[in-house]
Amino acid sequence: MDNVSRDIEPKASSPQLAMVPQELIKALEQLTRGQERPFADAVEKDSPGTQRDIGNLVSKALDDEFHGDPIKCIPKWTEIQTLPPERIHEESDAYITKYQEFWKGREGTATEIETTNKAYQSAFERFHDIYHCLGWRDNEDLTLNCASLCKYQPPLIESIFAIEAYRMKSHLHYQESTRASFEYSRLPRLLLILIRIESRRNMRNRCRPKTDNTATSPDDNNQELKASEILAVLAQVARTMRQASWVDGSYKMTLQELLQDCYSRRLLQQPRSTDVEEHHEHMRLLTDCLMALDFTHRFREVPQPLSKTFYYRYSEEPIHKIMDMVLAYGQSQRAVNRFKQLSLQDSDSSTFIPDHFTIRHLRDFGNLKIEWTDCLDDHLKIYTGRNAIRIFAHPTFFYNCIDLHKNERDYLEPTFIELSQTYALLFRPSSRRNLNILRKFIRIEYSFRGRVTFGGNDIPIFSRRRNHGKNDVPSEDINLDIGQNPIKGMLNNFFRCSLPPSLQAAFNISQPTKMIEKIARWDQHMTTQAPMQQILGLAPYPEDIKFMATSLLVQEFGQFEAFQTFPYFGSRLRQLKTYLDAHQPRTWLQLWRDDRDVRVWWAFWIFIGSVSVILPISIIGIILQAIYLARYR
Repeated sequence: MDNVSRDIEPKASSPQLAMVPQELIKALEQLTRGQERPFADAVEKDSPGTQRDIGNLVSKALDDEFHGDPIKCIPKWTEIQTLPPERIHEESDAYITKYQEFWKGREGTATEIETTNKAYQSAFERFHDIYHCLGWRDNEDLTLNCASLCKYQPPLIESIFAIEAYRMKSHLHYQESTRASFEYSRLPRLLLILIRIESRRNMRNRCRPKTDNTATSPDDNNQELKASEILAVLAQVARTMRQASWVDGSYKMTLQELLQDCYSRRLLQQPRSTDVEEHHEHMRLLTDCLMALDFTHRFREVPQPLSKTFYYRYSEEPIHKIMDMVLAYGQSQRAVNRFKQLSLQDSDSSTFIPDHFTIRHLRDFGNLKIEWTDCLDDHLKIYTGRNAIRIFAHPTFFYNCIDLHKNERDYLEPTFIELSQTYALLFRPSSRRNLNILRKFIRIEYSFRGRVTFGGNDIPIFSRRRNHGKNDVPSEDINLDIGQNPIKGMLNNFFRCSLPPSLQAAFNISQPTKMIEKIARWDQHMTTQAPMQQILGLAPYPEDIKFMATSLLVQEFGQFEAFQTFPYFGSRLRQLKTYLDAHQPRTWLQLWRDDRDVRVWWAFWIFIGSVSVILPISIIGIILQAIYLARYR
């Protein structure tokens, strides 16, 4: 835009050009600005209003490529200068060293370290079986293998999860105590990311092998090199996204810049200008890595048709805009899903009864199945066909504060805290006895002068309040042993759920290859009948489990709660209330649970009680009278 103005100003001294209207200059500026922002132009051109469904931009690019001339050359191709190998190794070592220094002195006990190492080794050795448990394609020829996974374990953990440890340093009440427990808790999510990458790799041709015979060795085309290539790119993408998040809180880096970064670091070999297909495969690999790292929205079984035209048209747009286009296209294709979200209106009520949102009430009265989900967008949503409500299984995902779609969302305040409140609602005790026990622990926590431990380790969220208790309250130590009463009884609704399938497969609990099942063909969602009690054999407990269990102790509910205290999940809770309000009891147990209208409930059961007393007495009276009359006659 500035260049256009500078080009015009020197020539404006001539009489002819002095008559050029300012409108023409503005039009030229807008034209130049439009050429620099093709994504914005496409949206403004096609949208009648401010809110535009950008999903059809994916379809439009595919249609343009299908009907247009074949692309024979990579647009704006330039040779990328590679960095010296010494510099690449130094930078990688610097990241690992920083991560190790962060945990210095807090590596964990010898038992914790040994348990974590064994868990990773066992999971990588069983990766083939885990893939068939949690993946959705029956491929035998897998790219990733135990050797490559073990080799890339340190850079994968550092690049994907280090941001969570760094961010939680400023939030001590959430930070995990040792490195061993931190990495142990991330194993299920790491395996899901690897399975997502593997599944996508199996659905399309992998990146073509290097063709320069002078730069390759005979072993360059084997499976391990391909696996190493994919894992190295995944680690670099995660590390780059982490840096972008720290710098400005958004992802202004473009997909083209990310790919060039991989070329400069020798993670991928830059193709020639005519190798369009290989360049396209590299772009798709980057997109798959980005989507695999995102747990806010559903990672779809069938990849979106991101054509070469799409990448060349939008590769210079910020990554979050590309992710928005992909997300919008996926939402427009929901009709192909076998199980859809139940269409419900938000309840008009301003308050709700917390007892109606417990797992026991949802199952016994609402007749809802409880299923775990790896997608935050599915949390607390009801799905037809299965009559199931889903619960997000990875609250530690919030620790990284990464959202590729909405930069303005704050994952610590209030959404992260709000997720904890939803767990407190779902797992809240149903019996009065256990509710009284919970209130006792909450009172101790708010006036605390002792120690609260979970699995032998202090819980930082309680430790920060040690010096704020009243002096007249005696010191009392509490060990939250979820395997022993009264804590186990207080968590009765928590133990009414099944195990999260990802956790079951990661730690090889209760024969995952037999117990974990798909809900439908071509659907990545898994269910299991393994009971939650199986986690009692784990040591230590994963952070996700500890987070859900301790959420009960940081949130106290009254008889009524306002929906407005849930800005993010409030709409889903309103829809859940609409479902429960419209549900009619079908069994005597559901009738007993149906206390939505207390007056009607009391009137009904008083009537039933009266009838159950009067009717037998009347029958006995009639029988006695009949006997008396028979004898009299």
